[in-house]
Amino acid sequence: NGIVGSYAQVIQSAKETIAGWNGQLALVYLPTRRRFVSPGARRILDRYRAAVLKTAMTHDIPILDMTEFFTAHNDPVALFNEHYNEVGHQLVADKTNSFIQALRR
Repeated sequence: NGIVGSYAQVIQSAKETIAGWNGQLALVYLPTRRRFVSPGARRILDRYRAAVLKTAMTHDIPILDMTEFFTAHNDPVALFNEHYNEVGHQLVADKTNSFIQALRR
């Protein structure tokens, strides 16, 4: 669809710009609370998530999908208030730090 195509163009452009700075683009996919409270929303969000993951793979961009870690939590909804709460933010921070450290090796 048009949104996914536009997203892919933006990602490719960002990757090229960052490479010009001798940097590397990496993505972190952050799930929303809706994914864990609404099966209908989850189905829609899964399509967008799949498009983001496919775009990253197609453009050889490392991506950290936080959905896996939230889903593995014994109560994913407990990681949110309206947005991430302190525990949710800490989970994202810890996993993102590990992801960045792995990219530097």
